[in-house]
Amino acid sequence: MESWALTSPPIVKVNQYLFFIKHKTNYMATYYYALASQKFLLEEEPFEEVLKERRRDYAEKNKEIDFWQVIQPAFLNAPALAEVKAKAPEKNVAIISTNKSFIVWVKLRLEYVLTGEFEAPSDTIPDPLASLD
Repeated sequence: MESWALTSPPIVKVNQYLFFIKHKTNYMATYYYALASQKFLLEEEPFEEVLKERRRDYAEKNKEIDFWQVIQPAFLNAPALAEVKAKAPEKNVAIISTNKSFIVWVKLRLEYVLTGEFEAPSDTIPDPLASLD
């Protein structure tokens, strides 16, 4: 089965909020997420500035990007995440990371977010950063 992993530079702008590039690999990873309404995360709590600052910090430290912002994340369509999807706002956005500590920090900072984890790529989540938008 062909699968994908994520690395940093070069960074590509996608969906106006998501920055990442894909490289083929053959292993599954655990992704952690914080999920909120688009209105809350993008308007009321402009979290994009936090992500820009974190990307700048990572670049200065020559550290690989391990977080992404995905509007209308496709991973919510996985059968194992049906309960999460039922609780999620209709128009949602996810902060996804391979760094669990970062998602814990997001939850503490924002409070009003759903958090969890999933493994990908898999049969039900072939692309962990896919968007339905």
